[in-house]
Amino acid sequence: MRKLNDFLKENKGISLLELIIAMAIMAALVGVLVPQYIKFVNRGKKTADMENAEVIAKAFQRVMLSDSGFYNLYEAPESNEAKRGKPGKPKDSLSIRVDPQAEGESSYIVYAMLSSENFGMFSGTTYNRGNSPKNKDGLNIYEALNEELGIQQVDTATAQRWQSAGVGNFKNNIMEPQYKIKKQTPHPYASDGKVHSDVDRWRVCKNAETGQLEIWAADGSKAGGWPCFRVWPVPNDVYVK
Repeated sequence: MRKLNDFLKENKGISLLELIIAMAIMAALVGVLVPQYIKFVNRGKKTADMENAEVIAKAFQRVMLSDSGFYNLYEAPESNEAKRGKPGKPKDSLSIRVDPQAEGESSYIVYAMLSSENFGMFSGTTYNRGNSPKNKDGLNIYEALNEELGIQQVDTATAQRWQSAGVGNFKNNIMEPQYKIKKQTPHPYASDGKVHSDVDRWRVCKNAETGQLEIWAADGSKAGGWPCFRVWPVPNDVYVK
């Protein structure tokens, strides 16, 4: 009993100073480790996005080459641009000047075409789906791309019911960018020409100068997905950083 009393007298617990020092050390560790952890998580999300963007790009290429109508829709032969030796503008596509701030390299023009939205389906409003050619299976270019990706395309009301019931084939892990960030980008509907919006969808684009197919992470603007970051074939500087 005496030994126990001696032990308790010698061990009176942690002093306030010791507690403050321990908390300061923990705060310093958190300050160092948390940013590194966030960078690690974001790096993983960007890697997943690059892989998914490549899947979308290759699926679109297969769809485009599978039907002459889709190919002509993308290539837009006999346009004024083609006559000048430049890539043609796809029918009904949206011409967008990429902001150097978003691009991180230089400003250039892309022709924005398809956009993923409405529960992870390609159903954007750039191409006029009513005027899109149909393939041998009677599908327009949106429907053909969704089918190539293994995604069921349904109306919004049906998609809402399916999502609530936990049924339906929604590949949101592919159709929605994992690296989510608010990005300031050029926007034709904002009074000051700029808007902050969440990156939440994909855009299939064509480089107006080279004709190169590009996949961009986009926001949910009125334009049906305003390009923010090029992810495929080569992510732009701002995205990589």
